Amino acid sequence: MVDDLLLATDFGLMARDAASGRLLWQADERSGDHTYALLNVHPTIAEDMLLVTEGYEPHRHEDSGVHAFDLRTGALRWEIWGDDEPACAQIPPCANPDAVLVMGPPVWARGLVWIRHYRVHGADLPDETKLVGLDLRTGRPQRTLALEGVDDYLEPHIGAPIFGPDLAYCQADKRIDALDLVTGTVRWSRRLATSMVGAPLLAGDVLHVATENGGLHAFDAGTGDPRWSIALEETTTWSAADFLYKLGEVAGYDEVAAPFVLTDGHLFARTDNAVLMLR
Repeated sequence: MVDDLLLATDFGLMARDAASGRLLWQADERSGDHTYALLNVHPTIAEDMLLVTEGYEPHRHEDSGVHAFDLRTGALRWEIWGDDEPACAQIPPCANPDAVLVMGPPVWARGLVWIRHYRVHGADLPDETKLVGLDLRTGRPQRTLALEGVDDYLEPHIGAPIFGPDLAYCQADKRIDALDLVTGTVRWSRRLATSMVGAPLLAGDVLHVATENGGLHAFDAGTGDPRWSIALEETTTWSAADFLYKLGEVAGYDEVAAPFVLTDGHLFARTDNAVLMLR
């Protein structure tokens, strides 16, 4: 729901009047007579624009892109694709010179639309991730921040970055990096024992993270110093494996939801059989 609009996404987009259910607009096919194969997350709303991301399938990099629509009319305003990026300039050339993916949903923050570009070099070269800030009206890049490369194909920076006042927090399986938005450098980085589940949650000066096996962790958002860490005694089957497996083997159209929320000063965590309130 956005104001008086009811939005639905699947293999396309549609907007209905929330009061009457009347179809207002629908976008089913992109260029080349292909249906939109969208990432299964809520669309991003930025002023009067709606932004969505394509899912990903191995060896079909053209399916990885971001599309910006007019929220009221459904008109396509702009779109970008991973293969719009220049080919890799590595010498000798890498195994996949044109393989650039747009990973995760776009984020509207600090007056820009932020996306992740993930370049799959292949061979013995580490993969490369960039955080790119786009102009909302044109889709043109305004800022590009390089993230630390990862050596494992199944461990790219995934999910949406979380923005604080001066840092952006980007997760990569068991690692979280805090990127300084002024200098473009990584201010701090922390590696956990097990994979993170869902996106981190920033509340004030504390960054909260959930991990597999029922772990909950809190870090100082500015320094990365640990605040506290607990392992829930209740049974949990939280797992990041679904997204990573699909990314490497089948397809990436889903993102794992975070198993906790913070409201009214309390942290609520979902287990297999209960919802726990932590103080």
